[in-house]
Amino acid sequence: MSNVPIHTPLDYSAVLRMLETKDLSHADTFNPLFERLLNNDAFMNSLINSMKTKLDGIAANANNYVHPTSHPATMITVADTSKNFTAKDVEGVLKELFQFASDGKSRIATAVTGKGVPASSSDSFPLLASKISQILVGDYKVGDTIPFDNIKLAFSVRWAYTGHSGEYIPQIGTRSLVVAPSGNLYSSYDTTQQFNQNGVKISQLNDSGKIAVDSVGNMYVCNYQYIKKYSPSGALLWNKPSNSTTGCNYALTDNAYLYVGYSGFMLKIDASSGSTVWNVSAAFASKDAKFGRDGHLYVASDAQLKKIDKNTGTVVWTSNRSHGGAGSTAYVNAVMTDDTYLYSSNSVNTLIWNYDGTLLVEIFKGVGTDMGFAVDSQKNIYLRNDGNLFIERTNFSSLSNVNFDCRSAHVTGRSGNSITNVVIHNGAIYTQANDTSIGKFVLECSIKK
Repeated sequence: MSNVPIHTPLDYSAVLRMLETKDLSHADTFNPLFERLLNNDAFMNSLINSMKTKLDGIAANANNYVHPTSHPATMITVADTSKNFTAKDVEGVLKELFQFASDGKSRIATAVTGKGVPASSSDSFPLLASKISQILVGDYKVGDTIPFDNIKLAFSVRWAYTGHSGEYIPQIGTRSLVVAPSGNLYSSYDTTQQFNQNGVKISQLNDSGKIAVDSVGNMYVCNYQYIKKYSPSGALLWNKPSNSTTGCNYALTDNAYLYVGYSGFMLKIDASSGSTVWNVSAAFASKDAKFGRDGHLYVASDAQLKKIDKNTGTVVWTSNRSHGGAGSTAYVNAVMTDDTYLYSSNSVNTLIWNYDGTLLVEIFKGVGTDMGFAVDSQKNIYLRNDGNLFIERTNFSSLSNVNFDCRSAHVTGRSGNSITNVVIHNGAIYTQANDTSIGKFVLECSIKK
């Protein structure tokens, strides 16, 4: 008996004859069919073994593959979605950047040479920077100390507003200028108006008094008649009588509480409910107050400065001297604080104190009778006096005074516009005048010729 033959070469057919009912049950009928099936099977088996051999080789080569440690810069394309470069690959982009830098150095060198300091495009950037610092501006170069008397300072007006129209009534104590935590400015005179830092009016409230604004924009209005809280949209949240016959002197808030001062007493009020937490009927005129670095209150108290515990309303200390000297009754009109010192001022002088109430420096210029008093981050002191605005620069051993008259910047051609309030915020100076105008200024300096 013989086996079904396997063809050489192997072959494959997708055609296989069907059996018919008339076919004989004989070997000649079935053997060709078996032969085709077995040869198809042999062909597929050979093909599978060949493919397995190739796949085994690919796996071995992949496992032994070592990726190149570098590629030519011309192979790496640059997306450059902003279309900053003409080149499409890294090498071309690097060439363009080098050319940009070279052209830039040439322009810088030409400009520096034009200012009297010889420079070359072959100079390194550090060398060019050093030569730039040698350029003289007038008689000075970068790093020189310029005597203060040789500096010209001037107020540059950013914007001015004259929309307050009503009459100021001193006993109501409505004049107020506040920068809120949001950076917006609130000016109260006949109405209370809110502005952004560009001088755009945001809102107006038909109420006025000393103003305090919390971190979410709630506003407190305090005058001789009442103390009110308004929502950021201007809705009245609560209203309580002030029980005072004189105007409100100040209003401060730490968000949880409101602190209000009148002549002869101070109040701590729950900001949520409007209920009084404590009422200190102090035997002094509480003219002004500010929060200190410790969160407690520092209060202008007759002729002295006092620290008041904000939790209890008790006096922690009283300054070691009176504002006008021993036995003086010159009332303190204004108080300022920063992280280092306390500042107080009246119509006679301005004093700088340590946080323990001991006197550090006395400046013989005061703010008059209004709250025109501010201190910037460099500890320059801004004083309103006789309608002008002064700047006192101090290193605590010597003083320099600069006098600016910025009244005309408020309302051109209007008389009687003395500066009454000054606020410093982010390097800008905001002022309020007694003619109902307000303005924003920055201080610019140049070297005197």
